[in-house]
Amino acid sequence: MFCIVLEEYGIITQLGAIVGDNSGTNDTLCCTIQDCLTEEFGVNWQATCQQIRCQGHIINLVAQAFLFQDKREEENMDAYDKEDEDEAELSEKEKKTRATNIRNTMGIMGKLHNIVVHIRASANRTQHFIKLAGKRIPLDNRTRWNSWFYMLERALRPEIQSALNQYVQEWSQVTQGGIDKRDILSIDDWIQLRTISDFLSYFEGATKFMQGKEATLERVLESHEVLEEHFQFSIVSRTIF
Repeated sequence: MFCIVLEEYGIITQLGAIVGDNSGTNDTLCCTIQDCLTEEFGVNWQATCQQIRCQGHIINLVAQAFLFQDKREEENMDAYDKEDEDEAELSEKEKKTRATNIRNTMGIMGKLHNIVVHIRASANRTQHFIKLAGKRIPLDNRTRWNSWFYMLERALRPEIQSALNQYVQEWSQVTQGGIDKRDILSIDDWIQLRTISDFLSYFEGATKFMQGKEATLERVLESHEVLEEHFQFSIVSRTIF
């Protein structure tokens, strides 16, 4: 079937490479095309050499490796994202258990995540926060590139951070449906969140640098060099300080 499509478009001998993410379905697609072109048209097209991984997706995977320690943590956050997408109705006990798991998994990032979830869980609370801050905070989503950075970047704006602290102070005093005191962000927590945001900003910049029609091999190599230098600088900085 794939070769029929290629033949209809007249690109049987013009297919250079296929760019896609790291999904196994893309591996299957490229191997199928290789077999088809070789057997039916005698074209030497090799899936292992001519399948190019999406550089934006690779950068996102590196960022995920920084955020999550192992596959189990990623799977847990995937499950929570799925619950949000399905608008699953959770009991208060289930919500508390979930918040605790996220806090234990993500640390201070989990605290911020839980606060944002609390704000967005009610239309009234969302509107209350918008009155305090002037805008809402985007919620992270593991399948959406740079979403953790965008949540951090918005939360760390001075006016938003001030509104968050005020909101948390108000709702941490509420017994039913309030914010868990363990999610209160200290001054040290905010400092660490700034450090994490600064680190992740390079991934966001590299992703944008390689988007659209301007994406070239030169830009890919340049981005990799910049990120490698960023890693080395970050390692040295953490070791010294």
